[in-house]
Amino acid sequence: MRRVIPLGLIILVMIFFTVTLFSNPIFTRFDATARLEAQSIEERFDGIEEWKRVVSGNVLEGVGAGNYTVALEETFPGREAYAYQPVHNTYLLIFSEVGIIGVLFILLWAASIDRYNYAQIPRVPAVGALAMGNAVLIIGFLDHYIWSLWPGLALLAFVMAMTLRLSEPGVEKE
Repeated sequence: MRRVIPLGLIILVMIFFTVTLFSNPIFTRFDATARLEAQSIEERFDGIEEWKRVVSGNVLEGVGAGNYTVALEETFPGREAYAYQPVHNTYLLIFSEVGIIGVLFILLWAASIDRYNYAQIPRVPAVGALAMGNAVLIIGFLDHYIWSLWPGLALLAFVMAMTLRLSEPGVEKE
C-alpha cells in the first residue's frame, strides 16, 4: 500500500497541472448555459427519449448488436441520415442492442474479471488495473463510442487485457 500513495500523489499533481493549463476549455464544459453545452444536453435528453421508444418492444432480446440506428430509423422514419445517432450512453446502447439476456451475460463476465482483480488488491498493479477499468466505466456514461465504434472497442479490449494482465501475480517483478 505504501507504493500506491506516491503513485496517487503523482497522478493528482498531473491532474492539477492539466486543469490549470487547460482551465478555460475544461470549465466551459461544466457551464450548462453555454450555447454548445446547452445544445448537447438537449440532444442527449432527446436521445434518451428516443431510446425508450426503440427499446420498448425489444426489452428481452434487444434489437441486435450494431442495429440500434436501424431500429431508430424504423421507429422514426423520414429523417435525414445524420439524424440517426446512437444514444450517448454506452450502457443504454448495450441494453437496447442485446436486451436483458445479453446484459446479464456481460455483467457476469465483468463481475468475474472484477472478482479476480479484487483478490489481488494489495498489489500496486492491481490498483492500476481497477483504476483503468473504472475510467472506462465512467466514460461509458458519457458517450457510446466504447460500444459502437472500432476505436472504442479497441480501447475496451486493451483496458480489459491490461486489467487482467496487471492483476496477475508476479507482474511487478517484470
